[in-house]
Amino acid sequence: MSDTKKLPAVLFGLGLTPFAAAGGLYLASWLFTRWLSLKSAPSVLMLPRYWPYYDRLPENMVFPLQATSAIALLLAAVPLAAILAALFMKPKRELHGSARFANTAEIAKTGLLKPPEKHKPSEPLPLPSLLLGRYRGRFLRWVGNEFLFVAARTRAGKGVSLIIPNCLHYRDSMAIYDPKFENFLLTAGYRASVGQKIFLFNPGGLMPGMSKADFDSGDTAHTERLFKQAKLIKGLRSHRWNPFSYVSRNPLFMYKDISNMAAIMLPMSTKSSSGDGNSSFWVESARKLFVGLALFMLETEDERENRDTDYRERSTLSYLYRLTSPKNGKGLTEWIKDELDRRNRTGRPLSDACQTLLGGFASGNAKTNADILATMTAPLGIFLDPVVETATSGDDFRLDDLRSQRMTIYIGINPTETSTFSRLTNLFFSQLIQVNVAQGLPENNIDPDTGKTKLPFQCLLLMDEFPALGNVPAIMEGVSYVAGYGLRMMIIAQSPAQIEAVYGRENARTFFTNFAARALFTPRDQTEAEEYSKILGNETVKSKSVSRSRGKGTSRSQSVSDQKRALMYDSEIKQMPMDKCILDMAASRPIYADKIRYYDDPALKGRAGRPIPHVPELHFVSGGLKKHDDTPQTIPQEQVADTHPSEYGNKQELAQVFTDLIADPETAVMLGQILYSDWKLEMMPTVRNILAEDVSGGMPFADEADEESADSAAENGGGLFDNIDD
Repeated sequence: MSDTKKLPAVLFGLGLTPFAAAGGLYLASWLFTRWLSLKSAPSVLMLPRYWPYYDRLPENMVFPLQATSAIALLLAAVPLAAILAALFMKPKRELHGSARFANTAEIAKTGLLKPPEKHKPSEPLPLPSLLLGRYRGRFLRWVGNEFLFVAARTRAGKGVSLIIPNCLHYRDSMAIYDPKFENFLLTAGYRASVGQKIFLFNPGGLMPGMSKADFDSGDTAHTERLFKQAKLIKGLRSHRWNPFSYVSRNPLFMYKDISNMAAIMLPMSTKSSSGDGNSSFWVESARKLFVGLALFMLETEDERENRDTDYRERSTLSYLYRLTSPKNGKGLTEWIKDELDRRNRTGRPLSDACQTLLGGFASGNAKTNADILATMTAPLGIFLDPVVETATSGDDFRLDDLRSQRMTIYIGINPTETSTFSRLTNLFFSQLIQVNVAQGLPENNIDPDTGKTKLPFQCLLLMDEFPALGNVPAIMEGVSYVAGYGLRMMIIAQSPAQIEAVYGRENARTFFTNFAARALFTPRDQTEAEEYSKILGNETVKSKSVSRSRGKGTSRSQSVSDQKRALMYDSEIKQMPMDKCILDMAASRPIYADKIRYYDDPALKGRAGRPIPHVPELHFVSGGLKKHDDTPQTIPQEQVADTHPSEYGNKQELAQVFTDLIADPETAVMLGQILYSDWKLEMMPTVRNILAEDVSGGMPFADEADEESADSAAENGGGLFDNIDD
């Protein structure tokens, strides 16, 4: 008997026992009167009244009393025996499976229907909960530290039903990848109002262009309010985060920390500029150059006396990129040789590791070095952007505070720039995991004065559009152990196939085994629907068949057989109502649940859209936008053909313009670096002709474009952020 049928059977048996006992006593009394030919009328209490006088009864009445009393006991015990059989009977195994959705009792058994636990100050904090959905009007609260994967296609309602409700509910710290800024706009105000520290890391600086359709929640007044708040956000604004602040300055650990960063910024999937297909060599060589230059940057940072006032002199990824183009006009190889020699002669040698890595690069041939340099700088080009440089030049928050205090970090990325910042956001979450794991387990960080842990809070990593981050080894490897460190994950993708495409089939399978819950929304893709159907399993149904035979006499026979049926066929899953979802939980039957709509819930709706907390405006150091000369100079058109491009003041910008015309953005960055460093235009007559024929009024230096950028940044710098109307 199945568990769901045991409880009704037990309750029925317990209710039947008194009636069985009464019936047994009455039947036994009737047999007793017949046996002894008594004229008394049988009754339920007849035999119990004889037993107090058992030792004084006539001998001919003793055995009849014993026998009939035994019959009464046996009849009364029948329901009890049935109860025991129901409890201990081995359930029947269905031929084709016994899949079905969980009922209320089974869901209650998982703890999802428990009300919020009240905390006593003398006791440790209970673990926070995630909201998974509703069941018969009640919230499904998932308390613990296990992970949730959400499979939901675009416009399936994942934001209003899971992401935003949890941003308005989750009690502890959060790090939220917010590719549309809508989570920040809708939930940051409430999280700030309950005492959380709120930060927005927005490397692009600008908020995306918003329309009312972006906030359409079905409630006109609510939509108007959110749209009004979004329009009040002006200027270039972001809290700052500098990845190099988390690189140890201890020489014993510096190399390892930088190597970890190099592996993230230069993954093996990085394309090499040589085009020979041997990408691993170029990537490994580029990583060595990255580490060597980063070691140089950190080992010499004390020599940059104005780094506290000029962010351009701080140890950042932008500064590291600029090291690849020495200011003295020399090539990188020549500069490295001179720098190593000068420091050794003056008694200020660099570390052995730094000298080995940079010296190894400098000893290579020019062509190989150009390819290595191009491979290294390709993913770092974004750090020459003055806004990105400023946003990554300091620290307004600390990743190692996430478990010691309640705080929320939103990583806001314009939807059109997700690929542009994919390496940076990948580095953010990788570094977050590495830093918190390095801090240690909560139970190993005990305050000697209080006897309590210094890391009492959990941190939820909520990553919407997770595949956009690319391959994040820290997450792929960390899913098996980070839960113990107080890090919890809620990962959202359009389908499991997206994860497989990024990590591979076997890695994706390992990845999903570490997620104790999956929320499945109505799919559109046939393959996904078939996969979900397999996840739900099969049930066994009874099928009746009737056969008739014709002849001299007509006969009719009927048979019953077990047949297999999917709990939900793929077609049924594709037709699942948009307000429903399936929760696939470990150690539980699947749950057919209602989605939460935050704007339909009075409590959540009241929390959403509160005034947004202040986000500081990014300020640029005077001269931070590159200017070579105060007065732009031009090359007369008739001299263009005879002037080598290496003499152009804007040769780097020119190189990028040409490569942008012939290649995709990622490849164009690499080609631009090669063209800029070499400019062998005698082999490129087409480019030379373009320069000679299509330039009207001569070729300008870089100053004009840079001044336009400065003016544009100044225009976008105004606006009030704090004055938000309730």
